[in-house]
Amino acid sequence: MAYINTFLAHFRNIQDWGLRNQASINLDVISFALEVKCRSRYFSFHPQFVTALDGFFANTDKLTTSTGGFAGWLPYRPLSYELSQDKLKFKQFIASAGLKTPERWLLDEGARAPGLDYILKRSSGSYGHELSGPFKAGSLPAAQTQPQQRGQPRGILFAEQYIGGNALKLWCWGQRPVFAHVQQPKRVKADGKGTMRKLVEAYLAKSGQTLEGYSERHVLHDCLAYQGLTLDDVPPAGSDPLVDYRYGRQSSSRGLGSDNALPELAPDVQEEAGRVAKAVAGALRSVLPAPVLYSLDGVIDERGDVWWLEINSNPTMPPEGYDAMLSEMFIA
Repeated sequence: MAYINTFLAHFRNIQDWGLRNQASINLDVISFALEVKCRSRYFSFHPQFVTALDGFFANTDKLTTSTGGFAGWLPYRPLSYELSQDKLKFKQFIASAGLKTPERWLLDEGARAPGLDYILKRSSGSYGHELSGPFKAGSLPAAQTQPQQRGQPRGILFAEQYIGGNALKLWCWGQRPVFAHVQQPKRVKADGKGTMRKLVEAYLAKSGQTLEGYSERHVLHDCLAYQGLTLDDVPPAGSDPLVDYRYGRQSSSRGLGSDNALPELAPDVQEEAGRVAKAVAGALRSVLPAPVLYSLDGVIDERGDVWWLEINSNPTMPPEGYDAMLSEMFIA
């Protein structure tokens, strides 16, 4: 299980804060609700769990037989706001704040193909689902390469400039960045003998998956087509074909050892994290009465620039985030 979804990692950080601040903390083992008393203040915290729903993972407030991980405690129920409901509005906000976000195009009937390499997304949705690509500039994808849907389509379809680089996931409490992940695009190493099929099968086997049962094969096929490859091709020895560019696929983080990459981010990226958190927190103050947890998806390109993609209003609480949240609520 990933560090960020390991219950004991959350419990340990809550416990450490309580001991340092002489707090009284009680856990209801039936509801998993948390009660914290400190400095004559009292708050209840609601749990979230990572649960498999229709073959996909989602954060819910119910502990069920499909639960596979813990998503942390927060002092409010799941919420939503305009910036998290519509990726296009988030991008407009980021651009208006003077920060980088990829170009985007609406693919209405008769629309021309984008002039830059791109991926297809819907303006609503998360977890890296409901997208396809990348595609080459000047081409329009066939109907079968449209983003896969879960039930009724959500939001409008648009093309987004494809920015190659490392995926950045940044968690913030209010205007304070508290946690980050940086993940390289997933590639396989070719030996000049094995086909892409064999290389992909070995890659998926690391996480107990098979090519036939892989629910997101469309992205795999899109990545290969983008590089002029098929599953039957034998890539040259020493090459490393791209098989997935999305965050959170085949993560290697496990156990109680923290994988917080925030302290190791390059100084320019840390400064950018501070700027975007300040801008987002300022916008949220107009619609929410108090600071909240949110996460931001971005890409760090080969020059070290950060491009912001979307915001999640109900992410997993990272274990290191409790210090910022509890200190602001009980001490500030």
